[in-house]
Amino acid sequence: MDEEDAPVTIDADEDGVVDAVTAQMSERTSFIVLDQITSATAMLFTAQRIAAEAHRRGIHILVDGAHAPAQLADPVGGLQSDWVGRQFP
Repeated sequence: MDEEDAPVTIDADEDGVVDAVTAQMSERTSFIVLDQITSATAMLFTAQRIAAEAHRRGIHILVDGAHAPAQLADPVGGLQSDWVGRQFP
């Protein structure tokens, strides 16, 4: 199994994040794991747009939403991921 990282800079806007992640998708990509909110910077990734593009290409996606419940009013609303990971106390 090959693994690719999508480099996203701290000053990236929503389009920059989507572009960085989708640029790493190829015909060989079958599965993506995406942080909904990063732990190091609390950057919110636009999981809805990335999941929609992944599905358009036939790619499964797992959204790691461990930090989302404390940060977002509706952390699952609008997500179109195949799986969502959460951590509850």
